Amino acid sequence: TMDIAEANSFLPLTRCFAEFALGIILFRYQERIGPLKSDPAIVILLLFALAGLLLRYDLAVIAAIILLLPALAQNNGLVARSLSTALPHRLGQISYSIYLIQLPIIVSVDRAIAGHSGAAYVHWAVPPLVIIAVAIGSYHAIERPGGRFMQSLIRSSWGRLEATTR
Repeated sequence: TMDIAEANSFLPLTRCFAEFALGIILFRYQERIGPLKSDPAIVILLLFALAGLLLRYDLAVIAAIILLLPALAQNNGLVARSLSTALPHRLGQISYSIYLIQLPIIVSVDRAIAGHSGAAYVHWAVPPLVIIAVAIGSYHAIERPGGRFMQSLIRSSWGRLEATTR
């Protein structure tokens, strides 16, 4: 596995560069991905990615996501309409908070359930719920107020800059 948590290995960094390079290549040649932008093709790619996650096979997940991203960007069907609803929009709003807090929560839950029967089920059920709940709190308590504060700083600094250049 090329798990990002492997601090004693260069594999995660290699994975990062490989994914970035493949993303750039796909962006460059996105017009050739036409057949994959259909709803059935996207569902198949999603199932392939989920199978890779469940089987803990990173390369299957990476391969599916590399094809899935440009396909999703070009889709105009039911998948696009589904992703335009309130729930995905809300998850997008809290995504940075999710990114920041996911690893500590997953590690904490995994440590707490280690050795218990059903630990694998708890690993897939509990952390997502806790992560989303904490991310919503973090977004409202830290991210939104911080964003408003930074915007006010920028506006006031920009106003002073404009006043001095007149």
